Amino acid sequence: MNEDETLDDLADGTPADPELVSVVVEDDDAPDRCTIYHPESSGIDRMSRWITTETDLLVDLERIR
Repeated sequence: MNEDETLDDLADGTPADPELVSVVVEDDDAPDRCTIYHPESSGIDRMSRWITTETDLLVDLERIR
């Protein structure tokens, strides 16, 4: 899906499917980290344009509702 298709989907009222994925990197000497990104993004793009956080900062959506 390209950017134009995404904008078209949103314009006609149909939500665009972001098709995001996540990966958790475990580290014995530091907090584990989770990155959420588009699967076609490059390593540099992931570091500068997508979300990365420590996993202990994430909350269970069902638990907070």
